[in-house]
Amino acid sequence: MKTEAPDWFRRAVADGLKVLVALSLPGEPALDLMPATKRLWVHLLWNSHHAWQSADAARVLEAFTVLATLIDRWPAPRQLLDALPRRPRPQQALPGPKADPEQARRYIAQMRAMLRGVDA
Repeated sequence: MKTEAPDWFRRAVADGLKVLVALSLPGEPALDLMPATKRLWVHLLWNSHHAWQSADAARVLEAFTVLATLIDRWPAPRQLLDALPRRPRPQQALPGPKADPEQARRYIAQMRAMLRGVDA
């Protein structure tokens, strides 16, 4: 199990849940249960199979926004994970490795030698 969720994550989930509460959806937990609901959502989401990073706070809020436009009943945490957008790709890709043409020829020759005895 992961460690306890950090403050940034708890705040992002709390802000997202406020959006859902404002919708007054059927199946919404009673207001006196919202602190427990928040703790449960934080626990379930934090311990899901995601490697959360502090930069994900915006993604969590975006997922709540997307979810709020798609649902007509109070959602389950799984629905939020389904609405979670992908992380942005890095602006610049890493350069490819510099290949040594002679070493590449040796590797190709080794592979051909290994494949000579293999039936196709």
